[in-house]
Amino acid sequence: MLVCDAGYGFPREKVPRKEKINAIAGQLSNFLKWQTAQQKTFADDADKKNVQTALACVRVVGCPDETSRSTLEARLLEKMSVRTLPDHVVVSCESLEECLSKEFCDENIVYLSPDADESLDPSVPAPKIVVVGLLIDRRVQPNRSKDRALKLNIVSKRWPLEDIFVDISAKEPLNVDCVLEGMQQWWWNSCDEAIKDDKESFAQAAFQAIEHHAKRHPSRPLHLSSC
Repeated sequence: MLVCDAGYGFPREKVPRKEKINAIAGQLSNFLKWQTAQQKTFADDADKKNVQTALACVRVVGCPDETSRSTLEARLLEKMSVRTLPDHVVVSCESLEECLSKEFCDENIVYLSPDADESLDPSVPAPKIVVVGLLIDRRVQPNRSKDRALKLNIVSKRWPLEDIFVDISAKEPLNVDCVLEGMQQWWWNSCDEAIKDDKESFAQAAFQAIEHHAKRHPSRPLHLSSC
């Protein structure tokens, strides 16, 4: 499951608030359109017939009020060109704390943060429940997701980019749509018998997600490692 945390707050001013909602809807729409299209591709591919391609549930939590929630949902529907959200997608005013305590209190939950002290282990299966902060800012503000995870007593980890790439910073702040795609593909790869190694499952997913990131956001450069 992908839990998208909107609990960082929305601007009160009308124009910045609208821009923030549009930006979040855009990132979520990019991922959801890719997700459903990719599942259809698998269904049409004879070599992928036996791969488990269930769509990861997407829960957007932490909308500050009903007006914000309904506006975000309406903008998401518009960007996806659909009348109703897919069954696996929910947009809610429920707080992240409420969501996790009610339904996933006994689960292994990881809050993804590029500033986390430790990275996920690519040699083992990906965590089943991942929290992704809906931080979509023109200027990166370090440690916000790490500090939020610490405040909520949730383990924070970063993608193990250092195990896969030699020219991308280990703490690269990737876009939301990139991270969501990478996690979904990692889960799918773990069910693909043609991919024999867990580390390869992550590597393929990360390469693909970052390649798609570059195509979607050509003006948003990655930070190259100085190593």
